[in-house]
Parts: sequence; structure tokens; C-alpha cells
Amino acid sequence: MLKKKIVAGLLAGVMVMTMGAGSTFAETEDGFWTDTGITDIVNPNGNVEESENPESLILPSPVPVSGDLVNPKKVEKGVTVMGKALDLQAVGPDVYAKNGNLMIPLRAVAEALGYKVEWDNEDRSAELTNEQFGMKIYIGKDSYARYTTVLDAVGMTAPQSFGAAPELVNSVTFVPAKAFELLYYVVEENSSDMGVRISEFPIDNIGNGVELPSPIEEFETQAEAEGASCQSPVIPESLRDREVEGYRVIDGSMFQVDYKDGSYFRMDSKDPQVQEIMDISGDYNRYASTEDMNLDIIVDDVAVKGQVRGSEKGKVKVAVWVDGLHAYCISYGEEVDLRNAEGDVSSVY
Repeated sequence: MLKKKIVAGLLAGVMVMTMGAGSTFAETEDGFWTDTGITDIVNPNGNVEESENPESLILPSPVPVSGDLVNPKKVEKGVTVMGKALDLQAVGPDVYAKNGNLMIPLRAVAEALGYKVEWDNEDRSAELTNEQFGMKIYIGKDSYARYTTVLDAVGMTAPQSFGAAPELVNSVTFVPAKAFELLYYVVEENSSDMGVRISEFPIDNIGNGVELPSPIEEFETQAEAEGASCQSPVIPESLRDREVEGYRVIDGSMFQVDYKDGSYFRMDSKDPQVQEIMDISGDYNRYASTEDMNLDIIVDDVAVKGQVRGSEKGKVKVAVWVDGLHAYCISYGEEVDLRNAEGDVSSVY
């Protein structure tokens, strides 16, 4: 049932992208267009993103699109979403190029696709959600991932880099157009004319479409899940006596064991060059208490870093941490004391 629910969710939802006006572009000798000094206008005074009381955004791998579906010559200047050209005059800044990407205004596009967008000024992030998916981005961080908002389903894609981080241009958040592929849309670009077209991902009964795969595989044994994910997890001691519901592999790499009491343990590979905490919890509820775990653990000369969230200080519902090689998460069925959570993390090592 879960697989069917996920696949159904993937086939629903519609997102939109937008453009503005104002950036300058110059044609190089080889015939390509490039932006001229776009960094000079990106958030020059630390502007707060968007004037309409913005709040907060978060995120399998991009959808593989057959080359014959993309025809850049037919992609006109500007942003077209589901066949409708967006009026970006009110946005201000225009579509621009950066590191091989066409950057487009997040809010205008996402809302055109039916997503709710919230801005969080405290951590300079934006989050878009609908009934199937969610995606959160952070200004200055080239990391994009999709998560599911389907009730009773968990899942988050491995963070992906496009070579361009989200940035503010005259208080408007811009992201690479390709980021919307993570939400199962076809994104076509015409870099010569600064044009982007976003359309629904084709399904079996439409032309030469393909069936959307489920990002979650289910297994009966831990050994099968380890083989499919290429992970060799060490289960925290406090979880070893709990009754197992099953095992999953998400996006081909993230290992997960589910317990019948509602808790779960996750582990995924992590770029050792990135030492900040990578949230793979799949739990994006807002908790009253969020605090760092101070752990005296060193792995490969990298200090283990962790964070816990709960209903009050000293209580833990979700614990996430990284050790320079992997990212981990424990989601407890019932809240536990902070010391217990710290002990669980230590038991992995």
C-alpha cells in the first residue's frame, strides 16, 4: 500500500517557475550568453526575502528525461509553466545564467504550480509544500532535496548539488530551474534566449511517457536492505530489542529500519568534505526545543556533530547527526531523555 501511495503522490501536484527583468547579459565570442556582474546585485544590503510577509522551503534524484522530449529551440524567452507564460514584471529581476544553470524566481514559479511557499528569515530558508511533496532550500547552500508530505509515509531524497546555490536578487529568491525536476516536472531550457519551460512529467497513457518509479524499496531482512543500499549500519543498542516492522531503502542509498512502535533508524552516505549537519530525518514538524548534542566522539579526525528536537528541553523525539562519512537519524516512537539519545548515538561507535 505504501508503494502505491508514494507512486500516486508522485503523479500528482503541479509546480510553477517565474522570471523577472533587470539583469544584464553579454554574448561571448563563442556565441554563449553569460551574466555580467550578477553577484553585484545579489542581496547587497542583506535584504529580507520578499515583502509579502514571507516565511520558510526543503527535499529522489532528478527525473531522467528523454532527450527527444526537450527542444530548446521551442522554448521562448521567459518562464512558461504548464503552457502559460508567467508575467514576471512584478517580480523585478530577470532570469539569469549562473554556472550552467538558468536561475528563476522560486515563489512565483512554485505558487504557479500550486505549492505553498514559506520564508524563514531566521535561518534564511524557504520551504514549499503541497499535499504530496515538500522541498526546503537555504540561501547560499547548493543543496536540494525533496521529501514526502503524504500522511504515514516517510522519505527524503539524497541532497543534490546543481553548481548554483539559492540566492537573493533584490529581495527575491532565485533557484536553478533544474531544481524543479526533483518534484517530477520536465524542465526545458533555452540559454541563448533565457527561456525556461516547465511541464508535467509524462505518464504511460500520454505519448511516449514512462512510469514514475517509487523511490522506496521494501525488504524483509536487514541483509537484503544493506545489499541494496550498500550500507553496513550499526543499529543503536537501545533499538536492538525492539520489534522490527520491516526494512527500506530510499533512493537506492538510504538504509532504514522501521519498528512497530513507530520509531525508525536511518543511515545514508555523506560527503566527507561537508561537516555540517544533514537532516535526513524526514520529520519536519516544528518542535519546542532544538539543541545541539555535545558528544566527545572523534571519527576519522572529524568530531561527531548532532542535533536533537523535542517537546521541551532535555526531551528527544528526533536525533540527527553526522560523522564526516555518514548521516544518521533516530526517530523515537515516544520521547526519551537527552542522555538516552546521546547514549544511542555513542553506541553506534
